[in-house]
Amino acid sequence: MKVFVGVGGASGSIYARSLIRALDSAGVELHLSFSRASLINASLEFSAEILSPQDYIRHIGVDAPYYDCDDIGAKPASGSFLIDNYVIIPASAGFVGRLAAGVSSDLLQRASDVALKEGRNLTIAFRETPLSLIHLRNLTTIKEAGANVVPLMPGFYTNPINLEDVASFMTMKLMDIMGVHPKSGGTIASPKRWGGVG
Repeated sequence: MKVFVGVGGASGSIYARSLIRALDSAGVELHLSFSRASLINASLEFSAEILSPQDYIRHIGVDAPYYDCDDIGAKPASGSFLIDNYVIIPASAGFVGRLAAGVSSDLLQRASDVALKEGRNLTIAFRETPLSLIHLRNLTTIKEAGANVVPLMPGFYTNPINLEDVASFMTMKLMDIMGVHPKSGGTIASPKRWGGVG
């Protein structure tokens, strides 16, 4: 399975890190791209010097190809490059608005537009609150166009003990939507505590 993960510029870098590590552990073929804002947020949220995609990948600890976010001629920008799942995480309200309007000014937007036009599995992991009527209408538009809209809203009935556990709740939810199942002994935090997520 090929999965394109576009790391968006909303707050919530821990969600992207958790998902990428889990997908890598599950053995999928990863293709990554990082928005410029994602590098700024990751530096703040991880208290680390993350100035480039290489820094981000090194921090996550995976070995996967990445594409410059400004390169709208990269492979994931073409419908002929067959990708099974696309996920944008964490997706900002601005990203959702541009996608709803059909704007493709960077690779994350173009790859998402390709997923919609080709009828492929696109998941938007949305991280914004509170929501204006404009946000709600844009989310409705992309849902009607075929995207999975997954607000990053973790549950707490699993009794998480740290932020990794909180992020893992959403990772499991996203992987289920994508049809990816973690291998035993993977990197998802506290797997013994997951009896399923709702």
